[in-house]
Order: sequence, then structure tokens, then C-alpha cells
Amino acid sequence: MSPIVLVAGLVLVFLAATAILGVTALTAWRRHRAADFPTKKITAHVSLQATSIVLWIVFLVTMQPWIAWTAFAVITAGQVFGDLLMFASYRAR
Repeated sequence: MSPIVLVAGLVLVFLAATAILGVTALTAWRRHRAADFPTKKITAHVSLQATSIVLWIVFLVTMQPWIAWTAFAVITAGQVFGDLLMFASYRAR
């Protein structure tokens, strides 16, 4: 197994762990949600992050660098929404 495959596999493990933590946070926030729950931002964030995980798996299968860079771009875009949600959750509490 090449070092790049090993590192890419570890990245997938970390992406999965982050997704699990995100679902846990969303579940807790949803239990205490108010009328102004940001459904559109949540949908955008979850969709982009799920897409990035799928792209990363495709990268692991194909080992095409452009797919890894695309996954990185999608993760970054999704993180913008995640940051907005984190600040909104903090303000709500």
C-alpha cells in the first residue's frame, strides 16, 4: 500500500468522524430549536459535506488528483455554511 493511499484512507476516517460529530451536534440543536431554525443553511451544509465524502471515496478508487482537489473545494464551501451554523447555534444558546 502506497503512502498516499494510507493518508487518503486516514482522511476518509477523519471525514467520517467529523460527519458523526456533526450529526450529533445537529441532533442536539434540533431538539432545542426555535422558530428561526436555519433549514436552508443546514441542507446546504449537509449536502455539500456528504458530496465531499462521496468525492473523496471516488478519489480513493480512481486516484485522480483533480477529484481530490474538487473534494477539497466542496469541503471548503460546505464549511462556510458549517461555520455560519455553528455561530447561529452558539447565539441561540
